[in-house]
Amino acid sequence: MGPKAVQVPFLIIGSIVVLIAVIIFFLKLPEIIGGEETEGRKSIWKHTHVLLGALAIFFYVGAEVGISTVIVPYLKQTGMMIGEAAKLAAMYWGGAMVGRFLGSINLGVMENRKKFMYSAVVIVLAFFVGWLVTSCQVKEGAFVFNSQPINGLIFLGIAIVNYMAMYFSKGKTNIALGIFGFIAAALVFSSTVLGANVGIWALLSIGFFNSIMFPSIFALGVKDLDKFEMPMASGIINTMIVGGSVIPLTMGWFIDNVSVRAALLVPLVSYIYIVFYALKGSKIR
Repeated sequence: MGPKAVQVPFLIIGSIVVLIAVIIFFLKLPEIIGGEETEGRKSIWKHTHVLLGALAIFFYVGAEVGISTVIVPYLKQTGMMIGEAAKLAAMYWGGAMVGRFLGSINLGVMENRKKFMYSAVVIVLAFFVGWLVTSCQVKEGAFVFNSQPINGLIFLGIAIVNYMAMYFSKGKTNIALGIFGFIAAALVFSSTVLGANVGIWALLSIGFFNSIMFPSIFALGVKDLDKFEMPMASGIINTMIVGGSVIPLTMGWFIDNVSVRAALLVPLVSYIYIVFYALKGSKIR
């Protein structure tokens, strides 16, 4: 693959970003009215659930990004080529996409019949994501399709588990977050003790269970706040997405100085904290 082939995607992405910036520049956005919100800025630090929620966002974003960066070195230990390992890493984000679809359906306001019907369609989509992503290969500059339906069936099974976890939460945000955090922690732990051929599926499955974490943490973090406290609280919470740079850096140090499996202990701790926030920290007022 030549330099021009690499440059084209970045040029396209850059052009889209510039276009969005121009559109936003010419939009007439409503003015933010000052005054009473200064009182909220002083009192927002008294809301412990906001601060603990910001820390949960830090851990969530860091764990999500960190796991995606550890997949390739995890597989390299088995002798897998970098290209094949990177293709499997794409399945991690495909699982997150499917999980977000399921989350928006099952945690939203909709008739149960429609939830079941739409969820069934998304679960079938999971099969095609798992099947197609791992079946497409590039050989001698051309795409080759090597059918691997077993990967699609594995992804379909994970999607069913994801759906069942949401079903048992009965629409309660903190319960759903707690269940998903516990499953993600269990999957990370499994990847540290199992062989790479099985452990990699544990890592790839985490994408499904990351899916609802950001909106759930945010909703719990700003719960019961008034309109003057909301801007400051949302600003604090969103600022903590900096975890997406800090935690992967920490994991990188472990990879370089200890081992890949040792690096996975960092997201394990992150998900354990998220379980605590879902079941306890989000209730502190």
